[in-house]
Amino acid sequence: MQSLWEKSLITADDVVGARHFRLYESIIEYGEGKLSATERDVVEMRHAKYYATVGLVWVDAAMTTGAPEAWKKLEAARDNLLAARRRLDLDSAAELLLQLTVVLEEALHRQGIVDAHSDLLDQALQVADSVDCPAILVARVKLAKARRQRLGGDLSTAKSLLDSLSVKDQMTTALIAGEQSEIHFQLGHRKLGVQYGDQAADLLDATGIDHLIARGMLIRATNAFRVDHIDLAQEHLERSLATLGPDGDPALRSRLLNNLATLHAHSGRIFRALKWLEKSIELQANLNSVADRAHRFAHLGQLYVTLRKWNEAKPVLHEALRLARQSGVTSHLVFATVQVGWLELDRNNLLVAEERFRVALELATQSGSSWDLFHAQYCVVLLHWLRGDRDSALAAIPRFLQQSGDNPWCLWVVGGLTATTGEFTAAEQYFDRARELGRDLCTMDSKFVPRLYRAFLSLTRAKQEAPGDSRRFAEIGELLLDVCCHPATAGEMPTVPEMSLEIRLAVNLLFEALPKSTKMQVWTQLTARGQSTLFVAQQGKWFQLAGSEPVVLERSPQLCKLLAGLAKDWRTKPLLLD
Repeated sequence: MQSLWEKSLITADDVVGARHFRLYESIIEYGEGKLSATERDVVEMRHAKYYATVGLVWVDAAMTTGAPEAWKKLEAARDNLLAARRRLDLDSAAELLLQLTVVLEEALHRQGIVDAHSDLLDQALQVADSVDCPAILVARVKLAKARRQRLGGDLSTAKSLLDSLSVKDQMTTALIAGEQSEIHFQLGHRKLGVQYGDQAADLLDATGIDHLIARGMLIRATNAFRVDHIDLAQEHLERSLATLGPDGDPALRSRLLNNLATLHAHSGRIFRALKWLEKSIELQANLNSVADRAHRFAHLGQLYVTLRKWNEAKPVLHEALRLARQSGVTSHLVFATVQVGWLELDRNNLLVAEERFRVALELATQSGSSWDLFHAQYCVVLLHWLRGDRDSALAAIPRFLQQSGDNPWCLWVVGGLTATTGEFTAAEQYFDRARELGRDLCTMDSKFVPRLYRAFLSLTRAKQEAPGDSRRFAEIGELLLDVCCHPATAGEMPTVPEMSLEIRLAVNLLFEALPKSTKMQVWTQLTARGQSTLFVAQQGKWFQLAGSEPVVLERSPQLCKLLAGLAKDWRTKPLLLD
């Protein structure tokens, strides 16, 4: 108890503390066993009442105004909150127990570990269901449980729990709607996700408090991003940052900057994305959320992979994976695992990549998150195709379509695979459906990936129906040149589209399907234009100069020296594969 007192925020000048305690003398007597059992019970109850009272004040200030001081007090008092909560008898003070649980849950959520002291929350739920307590307290406890279930990947149970909640309190209703929005988006219910998100944002806007208005704009930005309105999402994020101001809640600012970086990356502005993400991580360094740190590092690793900075990506992604496991947030763990798989795929370590994607698929299947499931399945199907195991890729299509058939990225890959079987009409139908579903997409990838997959269909059909049609091959070669030489940005360091791993993989598939003569024409044209951006791996190796050693991918990731050599000596030959 003395240790708890020393950690406490109470001081001798604290009027509230003086009213609830006989201050230091009582604590010392309690610690030395000089108090009777009855006197100890009184001290413990006062301790619990104090932290329930001031804790609710801190929670209200932290959640409505985002005041960093309130969050600091709440986090600093976490040990005291835990001690006070654990000493309470479940049958003696039900309302006090729920109050302490609500306060403690916000402090623990800020820590970012899903299963931290979950037994206390389960006990509070039992009390809430068996004792008549204020409806708002019961709702906040059940909301905390649903949040843990969502983060832990138990989406259906979290949804059922939230569906049973209905309160008149505006803030609690907004929080419930926000959770419902997250869950419905993860389950693939985009319309319901938008509806609940708009409801939450409207309620937060109605408060007139800058911090809550900024949170509402973040929800609107998330809605816009998830329905492919990138420009609108960026507008909401920038307004949210301006409303929050430089002195606002650092955790919220970090999240806003991270999301802004994500939008820039999707638009092809990789270096600008890196700048925003570094600012987000710098803010996050002063916080202690394991889950948030895991997510930021996974995004940073993703950008490094995009830039082919493998040495920088590897330690960052493995740290993201470690933190994601520690946090227990399923979506973060799936995302980090997939990014490690992308890294290994880009390095041509196909077996390691396959293992990572398999683990991600298992995790996503358990959680039921449609986005996580799509991402993992997409990676598995592409991996099979890229390594030449077309049968395995085709075998995965029915399940892929069943889970993600309304996702244009799924349909583009399925259409390309279908083209390899000679079913050109079916492939066209998949592409047409993908175009319809992706008509609102305005990302860098969406500008090029559909063209590349349609070109793959055209090339596959031409090789079967008109193998001597050199004009068709030349057109596809021109498409590759256009993609590889097209800057995605202006006014800053150019980001070529091929810096997207998805585009690199689509380019790889198309390039590999070209006749050798057309391949060499593409190489020659790229070199003549001063480009060094066509990354097409062949069993981990690239083209070699006549009479020289093969150029190994790991030793020359950017190909600059190789292409400089090609410019001087046109006597090149493709690397012969076993």
